[in-house]
Amino acid sequence: FSYVVDDNSDVSGCDLILNGVVDQTDSSSPFDSFVKSYMSPQVTSWDVNCTDEHGNEGTGVAESIDSSGPYYLTNCLDVNAMSYRLDSNYVVLNDINCYSQTRSGGELWNIGAGFDPVGSDSDEFTGVLNGNNKSISNLFINRPTEDYVGLFGYAVPLTDLVLYDLNLVDVNITGKDYTGVFYGKLVTDSTLSNLSASGVLVGENYVGGFVGDVDYVDLNVVRLNVDVNGMDRVGGAIGHSEGSNLLKVYSLGNITGDDFVGGLIGWNVGFFGMGGELNQSFAKGNVTSSTASSVGGLIGRGESVTIVDSYATGNIWAPCAWGFKGRGGLIGAVHIENFSGIDNNIYNSYATGDISCNYGQENEEAGGLVGYLVGYLDMETHYITNSFATGDVYNLSWDVGGLIGTSTVQNENLNNNFYYDSGSIPCVADGNSGDCTGKDNVEWFYYDTNAPLSSWDFVNTWEEVVEDYPKLRWED
Repeated sequence: FSYVVDDNSDVSGCDLILNGVVDQTDSSSPFDSFVKSYMSPQVTSWDVNCTDEHGNEGTGVAESIDSSGPYYLTNCLDVNAMSYRLDSNYVVLNDINCYSQTRSGGELWNIGAGFDPVGSDSDEFTGVLNGNNKSISNLFINRPTEDYVGLFGYAVPLTDLVLYDLNLVDVNITGKDYTGVFYGKLVTDSTLSNLSASGVLVGENYVGGFVGDVDYVDLNVVRLNVDVNGMDRVGGAIGHSEGSNLLKVYSLGNITGDDFVGGLIGWNVGFFGMGGELNQSFAKGNVTSSTASSVGGLIGRGESVTIVDSYATGNIWAPCAWGFKGRGGLIGAVHIENFSGIDNNIYNSYATGDISCNYGQENEEAGGLVGYLVGYLDMETHYITNSFATGDVYNLSWDVGGLIGTSTVQNENLNNNFYYDSGSIPCVADGNSGDCTGKDNVEWFYYDTNAPLSSWDFVNTWEEVVEDYPKLRWED
């Protein structure tokens, strides 16, 4: 028993009830190219033709579902078709492989440009995508002259939970500015959770393994293994972030850029005390810079940020001639956001990566944990507490510290920190030293009875490891 739906005629004489799964074949119909499950029809009307099982026909107005969705995505063409309804809700119904559609000869090849990102700076995506714990694999985008590139180019969602439970596998994405795997640019006061991605990402400025540029988002449980290559504001997860909070966000990929390059975030800003916090997050990839201004294992440049129970293990490699400021195992450079006087805080965090230079050049303003700690106002205080750095800082010259390279902060508050001293390196090369212990006998730090570990919380936060440095309990 079937009904033929047409936009251009009326229906009467039979009932049109849209329950179950409705599959459309006419791209001009109200269904676009989606398969949709109608759970409880809502009233929306359009003109249709209706034919029942006995061949009876009629004209009139049909009753249908609200066009906001949810729409079920079953293939890569469905994913692409989200561009036709930018304000709707979507559910990924099954695992989707975009290889054949986005490569040569495919429907989404677009003469080599590949998949066309959903949403733009002039027509933003405002809907919701429920990944349904499914994957979208082999997404190919090659748009090196275009800005706002990713699965979603530009998004301004309007609800609390906008993207969740989705895996993007083996992506190959190239864009210009504002380029990311999931989003090029994202502006929302919302939560995104349980997401993952793997593959390769290339861009120029504002480039991140999750999003190129983001404002005011809570990002929870995100696992990334994306090699990222860019220029300015480049990160394993985020190129540039303002007012956003990260919880359990992990990056394993190697990161390459010029300025403001971080294993997790290139440039991270806390907006007047709101956002800017990283909690239980880490980066393990190596970070390489060609110009070496603000380069860090976790964050390239931070402004009024808080880092709690987080770490970085990747090595830092960059040219270190005079004038290039800020290379750190955890953060390259730490500043105060807009001269606000709001503190920066690092608690229960660590870095183990080595920091080295090219061609025998000399390190300047490099530290095992923080390269450059910058202060502008007398009222501000920067706290680093119960944290450590164990990487070597090679090619020693001036302003090189085991924990901090240079500090211009008036109120520097260092408490119960330690670092591996490979050769009489000060805790802070230029600035106050605070409470900081450096030893070349690494075994000293293997035992929680030795200072400063004896004052740390080994019940709730830290865990002693046999013949190794302590680790955070949540790492288990």
